[in-house]
Order: sequence, then C-alpha cells, then structure tokens
Amino acid sequence: MNNNKTLKPYLINAFYTWTMDNKTTPLIEVAFDIYNELPNSVSAEPMVVLNIHPDATKNILLGKNSLEFEAMFSGSEFKVKITYESIQKIFTKEDGYGLEFTVDYDKLKTNYLASSGHQIIQKKHLTLIKKT
Repeated sequence: MNNNKTLKPYLINAFYTWTMDNKTTPLIEVAFDIYNELPNSVSAEPMVVLNIHPDATKNILLGKNSLEFEAMFSGSEFKVKITYESIQKIFTKEDGYGLEFTVDYDKLKTNYLASSGHQIIQKKHLTLIKKT
C-alpha cells in the first residue's frame, strides 16, 4: 500500500513486537491478492493463515508497504511477500487474541472471488463470502 496515512503496518509491527515480548506465536490471516508472493500450494487459496514467528521464518521484514520473510513450504524454502492491504488479522496462536482489519476487496488486486463463483456481502465490519 502506498498510502502513507494508514496505520496498518505500524499496528501489525507493534502487535508482532508485543507477541515476541510475551513469548507467543504471531499468526496472520491473509486474503488472496495477486501481488502476494506465496508458494503455489497456498497462493490460490481465498484465505491463508501464516505463522510469522522467528522459529517458522527467517529474515522477516515488516516494511512500510509489505511484510516479507523466508519460510519452508513442503520442504522447500520460499521468499514470501504479503501486501498489507491483504492482511485481515494478526493474532496469537495460543489464545486467538489479536487485531482484525477491514479488507477493502475493491482495492485488492484480485480476481479470485469473481472467477471462483463467490459473492461478497459486506456489512459494517464483517465480510461474508458465500459460494453462489
């Protein structure tokens, strides 16, 4: 996201730091975005949950525009890049405590939902995705 007025990268970074201080496992829930760089085994999923703890990743970078790290997928190392626009939630594995964000599907660079027969229904802060 090139919008410098968003707090999302800073909130995600702060929550990540908090999880490290509290010795918990940070997970992120990511919506499909064609600009995300993920292995083929998970890249086509409408939503994926990723473990971003240092034990599961290396060279993690919580930048201003994206979250990047290297991780093992099916026995092979892969460089992951996630757009902040596509991060729906960051939370702890241990108790589910975390931050949830509204994802603007109109801003995501995606055609997954339209091509997969899913319909998006948005209501205030909730988004329901139904198979049509």
